[in-house]
Parts: sequence; C-alpha cells; structure tokens
Amino acid sequence: DRTVGAVAVPRHRLRPVVWAFPRGKPQVFANTPGGVGNGISVYAFGRKVPAVAQVAAVAQMAIPGLRSLVAQRHDRPDPVCGWNLWDAIVEHVGRIPQHPPAAWLYFRSQWAKQRSSALALDEFGRPLFLVVVEPRGRASVHPAFSVPSFRVPACLDIFEYGGWHVRVIEPLPRYHRATVWEPARIRRVVEDIPKSLDGLLRRPPSIPAHWGQLHGDFVPWNLRESSDGHLWLVDWEDAGWGPPLADAVRYLVADRSLRGTAPLATARMIRRTFDGVSVDLEEIASFWLQHHNFQPDDDERELPWRKARDAARGAREVKALRILAKG
Repeated sequence: DRTVGAVAVPRHRLRPVVWAFPRGKPQVFANTPGGVGNGISVYAFGRKVPAVAQVAAVAQMAIPGLRSLVAQRHDRPDPVCGWNLWDAIVEHVGRIPQHPPAAWLYFRSQWAKQRSSALALDEFGRPLFLVVVEPRGRASVHPAFSVPSFRVPACLDIFEYGGWHVRVIEPLPRYHRATVWEPARIRRVVEDIPKSLDGLLRRPPSIPAHWGQLHGDFVPWNLRESSDGHLWLVDWEDAGWGPPLADAVRYLVADRSLRGTAPLATARMIRRTFDGVSVDLEEIASFWLQHHNFQPDDDERELPWRKARDAARGAREVKALRILAKG
C-alpha cells in the first residue's frame, strides 16, 4: 500500500492498484479507502438496502481492520478511450462546475459493454456529475426530460472527442436504493416510459404493429428511489421496441429472482398478476429469451461467491421465462 500510494498520478487518474467495492465483484474503484466509501454512498445496490446499512458500510471503509470485509485491492480498470484521451475529456468537463472536481470514482460496466463511467466528487465527497464515454455512432439513448412517475438524470453536456461520444449527466442523490414490486407504481412507470422516449427511437419497418417503445432493461436496480421518495430511471442503453407490458414482466421476473423465488412460482405469479389484462405472456417471454441480456452461461467453472449468486439469479430468470413461453 505504501509503494502504490507513493505513485504520483493526477487526481482524475487511478493508480496501478486501487481499492474496489464490493469484494468479490468489484464495480466501484478509487485510489483511497475514503474514495471507495464515497462510492458506496452512490452505489446502485441490486437489492433494496436500508440507508443505515449503506452508512455503516461507508463507515467501515474508514477502519483498517474491517474495510477488507467489504472491499479489496484490485488492478485499476482503464477507460475504454485510453488515459491520454481521458485526460483531455476530464479537462473539458472539469469546467462545468463552479469548482473543479477534487476526486473521481470509476465504475465498471457489466456485460462487457464498451463504455466507461466516472463520477466527479467535490472536496466533501459529494457527487458533482457523471461522465459516460462510449464509441461514437454506438452511443446509448438518454431521454431529455422526466415524466410524472419518474425522473431521468439531466444531461448537462454532450460532445464528441477523438472518435468517442461523451455525455455528462446529473448524479443521483446519495443513498438511493433499488425499488421492489409495487403493482400500481410500477405500472405507472411502464406506461410513462414511451413518453420519455418520444422522438428518440426510429421505428424499424419489420417489427409488429402492436409493439411499442420500452426501456429494455427495466429491473429493480435500474429504477432507483431516493430518500425523498422520488423514482429515478437509469441505464437506457437497451431502449427499443417490444410487446406491450414487456418491461413490466421483465421487472417482475427480476424482482422475484432477487428474492430467490423458484422459477415455477414466479411464472405462476406473473400469470395471476396479468390475469384479465390484454397481454400475450408467451410473446413477451419469447421476446426476452431472444434478447441479448439473456444469455445463459453453461460454464461449469467455479465462480466467486458473488458472481455465482448472480449466475444463479440469472438462471432462475431464464427458467421462469421458458415456462411462460410454453404457455
């Protein structure tokens, strides 16, 4: 730690070895334990975690003997655009706030997406803005306005640099948490998603006439709730077209899987939930089974505990959808 800590790097760069959270499945990276602690306060936990538990985890990062229970040392993740281009991007976005960022947190994208994200912090560890870098021409959709049932983080700046698309986004409030299945509330969000996407997606001529716009990855960990009760919908890169209520079914499948519900019980609950509603569950299930987010991993290698748990959760989702697809 002393050797690595002595490596001189600009404040927006990571040292060769950094602190990472959570242990076993690193997603948040910072040069110092305190930086990771700030990252925990804005981390998108997949399950609904009480704010007091998040605060306790932040405090734990300040205690040398305990921090290794929740975090670990890890090789730094390099930005997809490379550090030299990242330096230039940071110089540009650093002019946005009244005061330049004092520190940065880095996030690892899941599913091997070609995207890098970093959160700028002020001197008190409070989030200033999120920077997302993606390949030009393949940048994800980001709605420009919120709707009655949820908010979308505002886009503060957008530009292209050296073949990369850069978006600067409003940060979520600290200690936000994942949502859970509340039928009326979730249904309102699903009905408002097309309003937020209005005019952003081109309708392919080959899709069925009854298909509509959807979020594409509408799951509890992407629908966040802040401490004031407001909902925030994030991660719009899979927005597209699909069967009516496909997002609602996707959310319920993920919610049940997080709870460890057996696939057959999940399928039965979905049928009861949508009984009497004009919806084709077989079509929806077949649609999701062909979606790129559902690629079962048959690899029998031994996985770390957290990754094995995620693999088991994904397998439950696929099995539930297969049951629904059979009618």
